[in-house]
Amino acid sequence: MPDMSAWLKKHPEVSILPVSLDSDLETAQAFLKSHNIDLPALLTDQEQAGHLGIRGLPTTILINKQGQMIDRRVGMQDWSYPAWSNEVLALFSDTIDKK
Repeated sequence: MPDMSAWLKKHPEVSILPVSLDSDLETAQAFLKSHNIDLPALLTDQEQAGHLGIRGLPTTILINKQGQMIDRRVGMQDWSYPAWSNEVLALFSDTIDKK
């Protein structure tokens, strides 16, 4: 997650919302704070995670501005790896606001 946080600073045109399966919001917020990740924490439960097709943790789900799920990856993603970064940016190339 620290790599993801650093990636987001380089790509402010992309938004990420971490969703936790922790039992309470305070635990999720404490984890993010302890890793110097300045993102909101959202909670879900196993049932809702199942509806999203989450079969393992962590899972990265990419959703475009139209609310369509455009990709899902199970397992850790290397946000410092240029190929992954380019792939994410390419998936959003037609929906990212150009500033």
